[in-house]
Formats: sequence, structure tokens, C-alpha cells
Amino acid sequence: MSEDVSQIFYTYSPCRWTEGERRWKDDDAGFDIFDTYEAAKEDALKLREDILRQGETPWTPVQIEKLVMAPMNRENLLLLFNSGFEAAVIDHEVMDVIE
Repeated sequence: MSEDVSQIFYTYSPCRWTEGERRWKDDDAGFDIFDTYEAAKEDALKLREDILRQGETPWTPVQIEKLVMAPMNRENLLLLFNSGFEAAVIDHEVMDVIE
């Protein structure tokens, strides 16, 4: 592979995480990854609207996060395959909170 460039993606997750706690794990809850901050925010706002409209479950604030992924060279692809998505995240930043 000749691509040794980190990629930036966006996601959102509940604001209940503590520093160092796993948040991008492969589990039944899942999470969506977006190409842009705007797409992640739009999806989070739609989710909030749907939950509030249904009125069955209280809304839990979510944080929109910027994820910096390790360059997808052979070594990092093996890390991704063997240890999951979270292992390939080399940096992250909370960009916004949807209350």
C-alpha cells in the first residue's frame, strides 16, 4: 500500500464516556461514521427529533466527535482487522454536544 495518510471521519456518541473508556467498539449498539461534521450533526439532530417525537425514551445528549484514523498501511490494516475499529483511532476530539 502506498497510502500513508491519516483520514478524518466523524461520529457521535452519548456524553457518558469517561477518558480512556472504550467508545467505538464493535457491539450490538453500533455507531455510524460520517465523512463530514455537518453530516454527523444532521444525523444526530434527526435522531434527537425522532426520539423526542416518539416520547417513549428520554433524550440523552450526544457528542459529535472528530476521529483521526491511522494510515491504512499493511500494519494498521492488520491492527484494524484483529483488534477492531477502535484500535485504528489515533486521535479524537469532541466538536459539539447536541443537548
